[in-house]
Amino acid sequence: MKYKYLLSIVIITMNRKHQLIEALNSCIDAKLPKSIEFVIVDNCSTDGTEDFVNQFKREHSDLEIKYSLQNTNLGVGGGRSLGFELSDGKYLYFLDDDAVISKESQKKFFIDTIDYLERNDNVASITTRIVDEVLNFDRDVTKSSKTIDGYNIIFKYLGGSHFLRKSSFTSPLYFNLKYGGEELAPSIQSQDNHFYHVYMDDVWIIHKPKVNKWQKNTESMNEILCLNVSVAYATKCVLYPLIFKPLLYLLFLLRYYKHLRGIKGSYKYIQAIIKEIKINNHVKKVKVITVLRLVKNFSISVL
Repeated sequence: MKYKYLLSIVIITMNRKHQLIEALNSCIDAKLPKSIEFVIVDNCSTDGTEDFVNQFKREHSDLEIKYSLQNTNLGVGGGRSLGFELSDGKYLYFLDDDAVISKESQKKFFIDTIDYLERNDNVASITTRIVDEVLNFDRDVTKSSKTIDGYNIIFKYLGGSHFLRKSSFTSPLYFNLKYGGEELAPSIQSQDNHFYHVYMDDVWIIHKPKVNKWQKNTESMNEILCLNVSVAYATKCVLYPLIFKPLLYLLFLLRYYKHLRGIKGSYKYIQAIIKEIKINNHVKKVKVITVLRLVKNFSISVL
């Protein structure tokens, strides 16, 4: 299949006009491949983001910049699925609108990653290192000891900063989710087609959220924990063969009792989310051998 561009840089935004421009500028300041486009999906911003983007387009008229303003909030997953469809690149790079490419990585961030994907056609995605300014540590990834061309393979790519080989994924890219955790399904599905995901720790972004949602024992942190457990369990129930159902449920209960049993109303809340995800997402299940291979590479944590 022929693609119009080598790379599409995709950013989903909502009411973060100043941070969006900062994110875009960090990309432009990096060394870019010759054939690129920018795709901005605006989830119904009301803060004047459209004016900021139009000004940015005038200042960079030499670049191909697509701007798609929605009349409703599609959510992160819905926005990224639309960005995937609108992109004409062989490879796609997704960057959060509240993140920037580190100055230390600018020379090689796009050049080295695209070169790696060109050399390794069995790699579906690259997750870069994500340094969280609020949490003051790197975002965690589930690595295997197995490597491809010097980089560890990982169970799933991370949402904040990742490259995708477009031909390795189907449209819509994500499940119909509004709770986050959307990367899990396409990560598993692409591995069912014998692709891999890798982690590059020598290029990185700085995540700069305005609000810390991860403070322990806060309402926002409790909600994140509930969503992480429920979305992961429901997604695996939809994708994994029925033979794994009893084990999935057992591990779900263990995770619930370990992390969530002290949160009032959490079980009822989680069950409602799980039910909704199962009802709204009907796809072909992956092969038994795929799940066994994932367990071998990444441990029982993939269940």
